Amino acid sequence: MQWNPTLLTQARLTYYCQKAHEKGETSSLISGFVDGTHKQICLPGRETEDQEMFRFEHKHIHSIEFLAVVTPDGIISCIYGPCEGKRGDWGMWKEEMQDMVVDNAKDSEGDRVYLYKDKAFYLEDEIIGAYRQENRIEFTEGESVFNTYMAKQRMAVEWGFGKMMQLFQFTNLKSNMKYGLSPISCYYLVSVLLTNCHTCYYGSKTSTMFFCDPPSIISLFQLSEIDKQEFDLYLVQVDHTLNSL
Repeated sequence: MQWNPTLLTQARLTYYCQKAHEKGETSSLISGFVDGTHKQICLPGRETEDQEMFRFEHKHIHSIEFLAVVTPDGIISCIYGPCEGKRGDWGMWKEEMQDMVVDNAKDSEGDRVYLYKDKAFYLEDEIIGAYRQENRIEFTEGESVFNTYMAKQRMAVEWGFGKMMQLFQFTNLKSNMKYGLSPISCYYLVSVLLTNCHTCYYGSKTSTMFFCDPPSIISLFQLSEIDKQEFDLYLVQVDHTLNSL
């Protein structure tokens, strides 16, 4: 669930950069998109101190937060969390995910590749974002084109979160997410993992937009052929059980 160099190889990251470039990204250096997401939880009891800890003031809700990287194949390739709702994306990035990216985000030539960020992040050696207008200086044509294309591509992150919530609507009901009484982070992480499995078999809106093939289920889990056959058999049994209900 975290950055896996066995799956996110240098060749794979080069492939992601190529697919993003073909959709209009001009640098050929962006391999994925990073963003945070808040999962609303049930209001903690007033007798505890948890209400303030999990309060997300921007949307006036109580939540836990995850930070995720979505790659052009639609896979949520790295996720960090949970953290309390009052934490920001930048703090989560600096605490854990940055070191994983620094150590592993390189292409086939050994050059650094980058993640594309939103306004919640500052510029770092591993992440880049849209050009910002300073001192009312107009953007150049190249800067404007870059911002326009990347604003569309960054939606890949939201589509990744959206697909997970569509497949596992149980996690959308805050009454099911009771801190201290339910394994709320486990619910979310398992949903992400199974969403990745679904993407391996059926693709996603993100993979379709980038024309980027997801990895096989064997690559995702580093399965042997015997494991693959047993997994396929299990899915058939699950499908038969669901159809009989």
